[in-house]
Amino acid sequence: EANFFSTMPHGTEYEHTFESFKAQAKAQGGISDDLLAQFKTEMSTHLGQETTDNLQMMDQDADYI
Repeated sequence: EANFFSTMPHGTEYEHTFESFKAQAKAQGGISDDLLAQFKTEMSTHLGQETTDNLQMMDQDADYI
């Protein structure tokens, strides 16, 4: 299907969450406490899934990577 990739989110999960937050706030006519709580929950989930594995790999010898 030609529209398959155009319907997918663009950017990082942070950017997508923020753009979604802005769109919902605009549709509601402002930022509600519920919307802000939902945004906080989603961003916390994204931040909780981050790892530092890539930084640890940088300390390894080139042959290891």
